[in-house]
Amino acid sequence: MKIIVTGGSGRAGRFIIEEKVSHGYDVENADITSGPDQGARFVAVDVTDFGQVVTVTRGAAAIIHMAAIPNPLMAPEHEVFRVNMVSNWNVLEAAEIHDIPKLALASSVNAIGAVFSKAPVAPGYFPIDEQHPTRVEDGYAQSKWLGEEMAHNFLPAS
Repeated sequence: MKIIVTGGSGRAGRFIIEEKVSHGYDVENADITSGPDQGARFVAVDVTDFGQVVTVTRGAAAIIHMAAIPNPLMAPEHEVFRVNMVSNWNVLEAAEIHDIPKLALASSVNAIGAVFSKAPVAPGYFPIDEQHPTRVEDGYAQSKWLGEEMAHNFLPAS
């Protein structure tokens, strides 16, 4: 079973690849930079390029989408938002085009507005669930919240 891990060279992606390879999956690390050799094939992919995402996901049985700018301090806010939103769209659309039945899309506690808010934001209740209101204040948090919303809209109607 071929699994694509976008952002497989990143902090979380490396562990995901290691786990999937250890269970015998055929894994491809789709990222802009290569990580340590963990038995996965590295494919240089810019996840903001739709054509590259469609090409790399062809023939996959699953996609684990981890590629993103992981916090709002790593790039200008508009760039964090652009990269995270465009990559989400590209992966979701590629999965739909290729009829890939399994997709995991990384989000963050910041989808409700938390760590990078101007002032501490305590959750309204525990455990936090899908209905928890959002109080996002920055482009990163917006991209995580809207990425979840986008993913829900790609799900087939039941």
